[in-house]
Amino acid sequence: WYLRLGKDILENGAVPVMDTYSSIQAGQPLVYQHWLSAVLLWLMYKVSGISGTVFLLATLIGLTYALLWALMRQMEIGPRLATLLTLLAGLSGSNNWGARPQLFAYPLFLVVLWLLLKWQEREQKYLWALIPLSFVWANLHGSFILFFILVGLAFVFGAGDRKKLFQ
Repeated sequence: WYLRLGKDILENGAVPVMDTYSSIQAGQPLVYQHWLSAVLLWLMYKVSGISGTVFLLATLIGLTYALLWALMRQMEIGPRLATLLTLLAGLSGSNNWGARPQLFAYPLFLVVLWLLLKWQEREQKYLWALIPLSFVWANLHGSFILFFILVGLAFVFGAGDRKKLFQ
């Protein structure tokens, strides 16, 4: 139904405000938090069919674990341990690899974490990217609250310049 939602959004030029896809809540007001994910999935499906859509989702999964491994290496964790921990994370997270909008949020989580780690190391060159990332994440998946939790934890417990974090 994510593909159908994306198609309907593009055809109607608006995100539906009522549930039109379920039999239980049909006609009830609803907020489609993940509307951007649905549009991206539909566009990929329209361009390359189901195989391209599955490839996009597999790419998001691969990117997630590649970023996780790179983050651990940046934190000076050895390559063997980083690989082992990444494999364990992959195994424990594999039950969430369904064709769903949350796959777009996984790499965003790690990119935000990387930016906050850079901020803590006094590298604020790319800190501005947090703003567009928050907007994109908020429209891709409802887990965007994790963005604010990460930034809040960095603000409270981090060692970076707190003023720079909110400028």
